[in-house]
Amino acid sequence: MKFGALYFNQNKTFKTIKKELDTVVKFEESQEKRFCKEFIQLIIEEFKPYIDKQISQNEVKSRLQIIFNRYNITKENGNNHTVTKVTIKDYYTVKTNNDKQTYTFVAVLPEIERMIL
Repeated sequence: MKFGALYFNQNKTFKTIKKELDTVVKFEESQEKRFCKEFIQLIIEEFKPYIDKQISQNEVKSRLQIIFNRYNITKENGNNHTVTKVTIKDYYTVKTNNDKQTYTFVAVLPEIERMIL
């Protein structure tokens, strides 16, 4: 979304503009939360027991969705962020076994680990 002078010249009501601005602010705040120290530590702790062990991709997705919902992580449109099976790869290195639909957790990504030090 554009929020310059051109944007405000589109004959939108104040209420509409405020709603759109609130949505953008909420999205930006949720993206900051998504990579904040507390949030990352929660994800690390949730999956630490699975280092070198297999876990169902659907189980990973479900657990992540609970965490994302708890922290009100949103998409750009303001709706709740929908976790996919690959979202975990934003935080961990995993080996994928597509035949069994499982992940084996290898390690926390180095850039994520640096964020919590």
